Amino acid sequence: MKKRFFLVGIFTMLLLCCVFLNAAVKKRVAVSTNLNGTSWKLTEIRKNGRNSRISENTNITINFSKNKINGSGGINGYSGSYKINRNSTLSATVTSTLMGGSLDLMNLEQDFFDILQSNPIIKYSKDTLTLTNKDGDIWTFKNPNTVNQKDKDSLPLSNLNGTSWKLTQIKKNRWNSYISENTNVTINFSKNKINGSGGINGYSGSYKINRNSTLSATVTSTLMGGSLDLMNLEQDFFDILQSNPMIKYSKDTLTLTNKDGDIWTFKNPNTVNQKDKDSLSLLNLKKKLLNTSWKLVDISDTKMRKILTTNEIRITLNFSEDRIHGDSGVNNYFSNYIMTSDNIMVGPIGSTKMAGPDNFMKLESQYLNILQNSKKIKLDNNRLIFMTDDGKTLTFKEM
Repeated sequence: MKKRFFLVGIFTMLLLCCVFLNAAVKKRVAVSTNLNGTSWKLTEIRKNGRNSRISENTNITINFSKNKINGSGGINGYSGSYKINRNSTLSATVTSTLMGGSLDLMNLEQDFFDILQSNPIIKYSKDTLTLTNKDGDIWTFKNPNTVNQKDKDSLPLSNLNGTSWKLTQIKKNRWNSYISENTNVTINFSKNKINGSGGINGYSGSYKINRNSTLSATVTSTLMGGSLDLMNLEQDFFDILQSNPMIKYSKDTLTLTNKDGDIWTFKNPNTVNQKDKDSLSLLNLKKKLLNTSWKLVDISDTKMRKILTTNEIRITLNFSEDRIHGDSGVNNYFSNYIMTSDNIMVGPIGSTKMAGPDNFMKLESQYLNILQNSKKIKLDNNRLIFMTDDGKTLTFKEM
């Protein structure tokens, strides 16, 4: 009797194992089968806890077909084979063409090929597919039929005729630069003709809109001179205008985006809204700060604030054209800075090497650390505030 129960137990366990194994195989086959015929476009990368949005014009794609995989790495096309493993990892081996491009895009392409062939964990829903490697990096892809929903709000490009636009903003290397209202860089469209002002010189020429929503323009201009900054801006404008940029527009906004991901934003001069005017006025902040001196009156760290409020230590900040300097409590410091709109980048900071009381040295170290890591700056009620990405602040009062 015992032997019979033992055999029944073994049979039951074998039966359960077969059921679970069969379910796992079916699940794996289902995932693999459901991927067939799907296409995906890279929209975001999460690496070291930071999210990086991918430009719409960066074309990194994956297409699945039976056991085949292909797409674009951003510069080169690729193809190969794939399979979905039991542990929901993707095994892919691909080869690609060998064309070159910008360094940033080539690095991004190599990172893509690396994660694609690293046996990443693969997950997908109707609209989203993710690849996650052993380091925890997550590459997010979207169904291209849903990723460009925002584009459907754009107007047909054939309606450009008779429209006029004025440059208000440039986004380059992730930095936004707002253009002064007095800088007159414009575009006017009329049938297949284009003309306007480059900031110094007038220009004119012909244009056409290609099937892939790129602008092909050829222009000639007058040859007057101006300030070096304005001449450089004008040359950059003529360069992007004739670089076959992606063109999009709505009722109030037109954008040109080149292969490097630089975005030039133009507004309908009749509808520039208050927000745009406020943004443009931020250009005056650097001018307001030029040759001014400030005293630190508050710091976000509670312990450091107690040391500061004893008034036994004095921390200052002075602005010149492209440099800052001052007294950090014990030592003197100095650094370069770059300011665009309400963004600021400080560093590297140099200083003298004197020693002082421990509490003053701690405050000095904290102050210089926040200053160098600040990303935002604003002037509010005669208070100048520096802010880091994680919410740390320095508040100054003009001396």
